[in-house]
Amino acid sequence: MNKYFFGLIFILFISCQTHHFKDKPSFWLWLTINNNYSDGDIDKAIKKINHAGIKNIIVNTDSAGLEKIIRKAVRYNIDVYAWFIALNRNDLAKAHPEWLSVNHQGKSLAEQKAYVDYYKFLCPAIPQVRDSIKDKIKSLCKIKELKGIHLDYIRYVDAILPIGLWNKYNVVQDRVYPQFDYGYHPYLRQKYQQKYGIDPLKIKDSEHDKQWNQFRLDQVTELVFQIDTITKKYNKKLTAAVFPTPAMSAKMVYQDWGKWPLDIAFPMLYHNFYNENINWIGKMVEIDTSTSHHDTKIVAGFFVPNLKQPGKISKAVNTALKNGAAGISFFGLNPLEDDTRWEEIAEVIKQNKS
Repeated sequence: MNKYFFGLIFILFISCQTHHFKDKPSFWLWLTINNNYSDGDIDKAIKKINHAGIKNIIVNTDSAGLEKIIRKAVRYNIDVYAWFIALNRNDLAKAHPEWLSVNHQGKSLAEQKAYVDYYKFLCPAIPQVRDSIKDKIKSLCKIKELKGIHLDYIRYVDAILPIGLWNKYNVVQDRVYPQFDYGYHPYLRQKYQQKYGIDPLKIKDSEHDKQWNQFRLDQVTELVFQIDTITKKYNKKLTAAVFPTPAMSAKMVYQDWGKWPLDIAFPMLYHNFYNENINWIGKMVEIDTSTSHHDTKIVAGFFVPNLKQPGKISKAVNTALKNGAAGISFFGLNPLEDDTRWEEIAEVIKQNKS
């Protein structure tokens, strides 16, 4: 009888370990701090973020701005991550236009724009590009009490935009068209030709050429692994903003994030961009939790302006968490502006923390 009793106790223990001690979801905010923010503004922002129950912020600012906001955030046990724009770099593009990405027509972003003027994507294969990025990552990692590095624009130019944006940019992208198909920088082409004996520009059906497309994907993946080596050395977390699923990312922006060694992936589940409803968010999270790197947590990224109606934020949060998201990140909220959605966010966080 004792044997059965202890067996039952063991099963109950395992059950408790599996179900009752599951981590509570984390809540995040993407935040831009510009030079116009005073110390008082930062104080006000941090207090509002803390009041909402958000304990992780991803901050777009310079090193001085990060150090300033960290000093304020630590008082409230809020972790700060550096929001790092990786490959869409206007600063490096100005200094080195020869590093800019080239499309299937042989046109560089130095010669013509893709969609918008601020798209200044660099070729991820060029050693000097990688070195510049890694040097900046090392510099950020030296900031005391910075929790981690958050990569953004760690990809190519959109080969295919989300369908909800086609009208905005007056395009129809039922396939990959040459003017939007980037990754043909001379250095990258030469690198591919040395390995496989063919110039990518001579590939007849490049959209469906698995070898060529995987080669482009691998250039970004190699860079992420190099960045990961640095962040691990400094004991910093590595996270990234990515497209909705690994498969969609690979096709739309040549971003193979399912293979990346991220601590956390932030799929940007902006459902309106895809002409989808909130239930789509749950489907994407379910796919992500089963197809991402086995150690990577999934934090669902929401574009708050898409969640205007009362109750929409709560529904989106609960849908994502129900389908396996480890947390939620909000984009498009300014803590210095009055917005009724802050109270809805505070309430849904409270419900999920209790």
